[in-house]
Amino acid sequence: KALGDFALTQRIDGYWDPGDVEIDLVALDENRSRIRFASCKRSEDKLVADLEGFRGHTERFLKAFPKYRSWLIERAAIAPQLSVTGREVLLS
Repeated sequence: KALGDFALTQRIDGYWDPGDVEIDLVALDENRSRIRFASCKRSEDKLVADLEGFRGHTERFLKAFPKYRSWLIERAAIAPQLSVTGREVLLS
């Protein structure tokens, strides 16, 4: 029920809406007012290529659910393997 430093109080398996928003994982840590979004791809290249799209999806989610805007917002990227270069791109 927790992910390392993240006390998981509620998990939404994924979030999709008719406006083409797709987020693979939304996790809530209500005790610390933190929300974590994750994008999962099968390859590093697809993960990096979709970085701006993922940001847009999370922004549209926050627009639809404004109560989370004041929370600490975290974004995670998940792939089977990430190179050092890929990690640097994702962290920038």
